[in-house]
Order: sequence, then structure tokens, then C-alpha cells
Amino acid sequence: MNELIQENLRAVGINVTYDVRDFTAMITMLRQGAKEVKADGINVAMTMQDPASGIVSYTSSLAPPAGGNWGFYNNPEFDKVLAAARAEFDPEKQDEAMARVNEVLTDDAAALLVVHDSSPRALSPKLKGFVQAKNWYQDFTTIEKSE
Repeated sequence: MNELIQENLRAVGINVTYDVRDFTAMITMLRQGAKEVKADGINVAMTMQDPASGIVSYTSSLAPPAGGNWGFYNNPEFDKVLAAARAEFDPEKQDEAMARVNEVLTDDAAALLVVHDSSPRALSPKLKGFVQAKNWYQDFTTIEKSE
């Protein structure tokens, strides 16, 4: 996946080199932030199962050492729309608010988010009872295979 990202970025004039580290070193670098690590980017698997563990980390008040805003991203508009989304409890309005959060992050190109999805999928018409989970926890007990 890293080589594909590197190749795609090179095609648009962005040259990327990797300094491979073990996971513990990556977590330490993530907690220190870009200013301490002296790097232009970090490629670490951040969970996005729920906004609190991924998107919220871009809040300006969560820059290291207070949180996971590794690149010290700071946009008052983002903080504002995120606060509005977190205060909304109506599901439809919450979806609209989170769409606005995503719009601000996307317009700012705050991060290059890559999904390297290894989650299972049922593709055969012989499989019955498979329902794709909306998270990483897949239940295989409902699956049956027909002949």
C-alpha cells in the first residue's frame, strides 16, 4: 500500500520517502507531533470507527502533547463545525453536520486518508445470510453456503 501511495504521489510531483519504524516508535512519534519528530508526514493506522477516535483528533486543542493532532492542524472553522456536530443528537441533522466536518477537512486537505480495507466481503451467490457490518467486527455465524 505504501508503494502505491508513493507511486501515485510521484505522478503528481510529490516525492515521498519512507523511514520505516516499528509500531511502538510510530506511536511515540504520533504522540510527539510533527514539530518534535521533524517530519512532513506520518503513515499510521488510525481507527475511524467512530469520529471520536479519528476525526476529532484534528481539533486544534488536541495538538501534542494534549492529543493526536500530529500535524498541528488548526482551523477555527473546523473546530466550530465539529463542536456543532458533537452537540447534535438528531441522526439526520448529525449526518448533515458530519458532512460539513468532512467538507472542511477535505477542502483543507488536512490529511491523506487511505483505506486499506482487509475487511471480509461475501461475493459468491452461493453464500446466504451474509450482512456486511458497518464496523470492523464481522459476525460469521449467520453465513450458510448453498450447493
